[in-house]
Amino acid sequence: PEILCLLRCERSGLWVGTSGGLAHFDAQTDRFRAFTVADGLPSPTVFSCLEDDHGILWLGTTDGLVRFDPSSHHMTVYGVGDGLPSREFNQGAGTSARDGRLFFGTMNGVAMFHPDAVGRPDDDIPILITTVSSDAARIWAPAGWPSGETVHLDAESRDVTFGFVGIDYRNPSQVRYSTLLEGYDRRWRDTGTVPAASYTRLPSGHFTLRVRCRGSRHEGNHEARLGFDISPTLLERWWFRVLVSAVGVGGMLGLSYLRIRTIRKQRDQLRREVDMRTRELAVLASTDSLTGVANRRHFMEAAAQEVARFRKEGVPLCMLMVDIDHFKHINDTYGHPVGDATLKAMVASLRQLIRCNDLIGRLGGDEFAVLLPGADLPRAAQVAERIRSELTRIAIEGSPRPAAFTVSVGVASLRETADDLEQLLTRADEAMYQAKNAGRNRVVVEMPTEPH
Repeated sequence: PEILCLLRCERSGLWVGTSGGLAHFDAQTDRFRAFTVADGLPSPTVFSCLEDDHGILWLGTTDGLVRFDPSSHHMTVYGVGDGLPSREFNQGAGTSARDGRLFFGTMNGVAMFHPDAVGRPDDDIPILITTVSSDAARIWAPAGWPSGETVHLDAESRDVTFGFVGIDYRNPSQVRYSTLLEGYDRRWRDTGTVPAASYTRLPSGHFTLRVRCRGSRHEGNHEARLGFDISPTLLERWWFRVLVSAVGVGGMLGLSYLRIRTIRKQRDQLRREVDMRTRELAVLASTDSLTGVANRRHFMEAAAQEVARFRKEGVPLCMLMVDIDHFKHINDTYGHPVGDATLKAMVASLRQLIRCNDLIGRLGGDEFAVLLPGADLPRAAQVAERIRSELTRIAIEGSPRPAAFTVSVGVASLRETADDLEQLLTRADEAMYQAKNAGRNRVVVEMPTEPH
């Protein structure tokens, strides 16, 4: 990797910021130890590094500011939501003042702060379980279920997906979740930043879902619980088996059939009414108000289901990260109404360039993700190049003179190893930033490490 900055500390020794992460030189072993995205860095590129009066390191990356404790190796990430002018930092642009303040150069101005004034871990993040979805029904509770509530699912609800959300207004994208299904799981499951958990082929019976979450500066765990019952199928009910064995006549079977048919008709009618109301609420809660595509929360829930299908059926799955080049310049030059019109025009073109079962999501600002179920890496690269090429032909509406825009696209695929949605998003985002750093208006495809 390329060396981007050097820092020598009296307390902890020599630190090196590189394009592949942070490295520490151990004078006793005469070796370097590397800290990467797997250790908590939001980006592998470390442009600047400063030490505060307490021996804590502050790292400027391409995706936020990192507070790094050399003794515990704990990392805390800060972004635009914490007051930074930009999440992208400039190379080597960092210095400190005598009063302890630190100064970093970013892509949108100078970030100035005193380390002692930066937020410490707060109280637990409140968490709500908001949706229970299955093949048979979708139950919606925007404000969460009350404590002690029990949800009843019919016998067909054996594949169940739960949606939940941690209420962190300062840095919602870095809230991490873990789940435990009592009566089924043996240990806690880490879902990363994905606010959803899926379970397949659940048996009938009573279960309790426990969900915990924590943010980048939240050390404690707040827990939400939801009990639910899955009714047994008709053949699983002991009384039905006794009844069939005792009666054994066609007449009783016929009456049972008519009764079940009536119940199913009533259930289907009720389900249609509930689904109609649910769809109305879901559209409001799951789409981006400006562009009409899926918002971040809905996109992550849908992507989690596709990842589960990949694990179950082995269907290829690829992700595109699409970002408008110099979008801030468009807003500053022509105004925000023109910037909004540019986003709408780009989304309208994207809808025409992808399949009906593909999913577009707005993750924030001018950054969009496109999920391609069933597409392998070469096919996804072709789609990405077609998107990039077609978007260059769109004129910016409302500009005083003819103008166009370009996009940078990163392409990544879900791997057959222990890969998850968070890693897929990270690798697609890294590929997109490689396209940015290589000059923009291009497509960068991640290098596969295994056959797909």
